[in-house]
Amino acid sequence: MRRSIAVVALAFSVGCSAKDEGKNGAASDTATAPQNTADQNACSAIAASELTDALGGAVTRQESPTASRCVYYTADPLVYADIEIDRENADAAWKGVNAGDSIIGAQQDSLAGIGDQAFFGPRDRLYVKKGNAFVAIEAGFDAKVRERAKSIARVVTSKL
Repeated sequence: MRRSIAVVALAFSVGCSAKDEGKNGAASDTATAPQNTADQNACSAIAASELTDALGGAVTRQESPTASRCVYYTADPLVYADIEIDRENADAAWKGVNAGDSIIGAQQDSLAGIGDQAFFGPRDRLYVKKGNAFVAIEAGFDAKVRERAKSIARVVTSKL
């Protein structure tokens, strides 16, 4: 089970569930340019092929545990992209993740040049706010996780 935005859950819920069962399937390049609709599935926002460079390898499968979340897997179990996009409550999500980090005393490492605001929180999870969108990215568990998360964030924010 992948941990959803636990620190946000401390302050409020952004509509993600840590225990949802996902839909498994083969990687697909059927995604088109994202529409600015709140009900768009996260997996349809970013084509698997668009993450190949950021992940350092091909996506072997993807799943969508919730409409706002998509997990892209590679052949390496330590290298993946778990992306959550909130297009309805970005301001509340941003405030919530900051409040949650404050409550638990988590360090935030601010990051310039990605979105309007961005920082790395606990477990090297990258949080980005761009306009009316909030994005949370977990990019695996190896030594390159932060660089990979930044690359993934650039791909995702280019679609917002």
